[in-house]
Amino acid sequence: MGREIESFLPGQSSKVLITFQHMNPCYTENRKRINIMNPETKKLIDKENVIQKVTELFVFIDQRDWPKVRSCLAENVHFDMTSMAGGDPVNLTPEQITQAWDKGLSSLQAIHH
Repeated sequence: MGREIESFLPGQSSKVLITFQHMNPCYTENRKRINIMNPETKKLIDKENVIQKVTELFVFIDQRDWPKVRSCLAENVHFDMTSMAGGDPVNLTPEQITQAWDKGLSSLQAIHH
């Protein structure tokens, strides 16, 4: 089951919705233990898992490792790039996203998020 995280990124005027297929395996393996933690501790663990997954996503994009990028995403992603390109948000598969990024980033010698 995917998890959705809606967040405002620094310097961005519009929200970015990221849907992850899975989070840190430690989280799912220890779900029962985490459920008995106090809510603030659980919130911090969830936040760290999101940070870790977003970092992995950007590193994999920078490396153009499209299979690993796809592994970070859910089967269906609500993709909103309207603040950069206009238009409307769309629902895309990880394959569609990585194909577009591969094509769009191909002229760049290096990428660094």
